[in-house]
Amino acid sequence: HKSWPVLKRTSLYVFEFVQDLLIFSKPRVPQKKYCNLEDIIKETSEFFSDLFSNREIKLKVDISKVKEKVFLDPDGILHCLTNLILNAGEIVPEKTGVIKITAKLSENNELIITVSDNGKGIPPEQLNNLFEPFFTTKGYKGTGLGLSVTKKIIEEHGGEILVSSKVDSGTQFKIIIPQTTVETQGKE
Repeated sequence: HKSWPVLKRTSLYVFEFVQDLLIFSKPRVPQKKYCNLEDIIKETSEFFSDLFSNREIKLKVDISKVKEKVFLDPDGILHCLTNLILNAGEIVPEKTGVIKITAKLSENNELIITVSDNGKGIPPEQLNNLFEPFFTTKGYKGTGLGLSVTKKIIEEHGGEILVSSKVDSGTQFKIIIPQTTVETQGKE
């Protein structure tokens, strides 16, 4: 019973690493469809519930501003969110760590998903290299693929990912995905 959190965390790391390698190594076309963002966020949150409860990290979600279905590749966005939350979970302090996920639709018909944390932040000199393949600040613990794969998936959606950070105050990643489509059928 005591080893389950360690086993779950280790299997999540292995799974994410294999997924990152596959996505990084070959071109892919996002399998976009209209879907419920709440389902994607819920599935992502469930990955981390045990891991975060053991370290007393709070995961706060507010996607109440996205009421309609959104057009995206649910598996790709799930992977992006998993990478971002995994990174945040490693950097926030135990017992006082907070990771927030928010979402809204902009006036320009863009889905904006924000993942922020109250971790130690990223020094300005590292921000420029953050999305470079194999760049890591985690030493032997990181592969340097998670953020570059996340950026690749977002760009495949025609979107962008922005980061802002302040040392000792936390980091914020903003995913922007256009919701315009050339499809005229299939909207639910």
